[in-house]
Amino acid sequence: MEFFRSVSARYPNDPHLLYELANEPNGGSADGQPGIPNDADGWKAVKAYAQPIVDMLRETGNGNIVIVGSPNWSQRPDLAADDPIDDPLNRTMYAFHFYAGSHRFSADSGDRQNVMSNVRYALERGAAVFATEWGTSEASGNGGPYLEAADAWLSFLNENNISWTNWSLANKDETSAALRPFTLGGLPSAPLDPGDGRAWTPEELSVSGEYVRARIKGIPYKPIDRRAPGALRPLG
Repeated sequence: MEFFRSVSARYPNDPHLLYELANEPNGGSADGQPGIPNDADGWKAVKAYAQPIVDMLRETGNGNIVIVGSPNWSQRPDLAADDPIDDPLNRTMYAFHFYAGSHRFSADSGDRQNVMSNVRYALERGAAVFATEWGTSEASGNGGPYLEAADAWLSFLNENNISWTNWSLANKDETSAALRPFTLGGLPSAPLDPGDGRAWTPEELSVSGEYVRARIKGIPYKPIDRRAPGALRPLG
């Protein structure tokens, strides 16, 4: 509460700010805390946390968009749609997260075990949703990249005017990282800081980063040759 109060006072109604509360409310944790269940009671616990913050922001004159996560790694916007937060400005959105290699396409809204189906359910009930985390990999960050599945997901998001942010802008050695990692016998890792006035080159991106860059720019995805200088080329 105090954090969001101080930020909203310092940057009152700054249009560049989105307030995201409770990014991934999950059940259980490494330190033995109980977490929240993946059901309506779990969402009630998230709502009990988020509602007072939304109230404070609106009462102090802040009209920024507020994004609230949902149970099970923010895969249950359907629960939020059934019991939405009371926002007099109607500017509260509900986060959902997906990974192309783990969360499959769904053509309907009837499967509560499927993230896309839960999103469809929320949309049908008038809830505003935002994909605040998604990756081309499996949910672990590795495997793939599953670009055909990512295409299907992004087509769904585009068709429904759903905004998204990709995981992650990092050079970690995992598929979902957008920057080139260090590899033995290969190229050095891409710098995290591209420098003043610079942008990362396609060669400094991972396959996932190169794909996401193309989707952001709205241009065809054309993979570049990523073999290190001097690497063996196939004959013919």
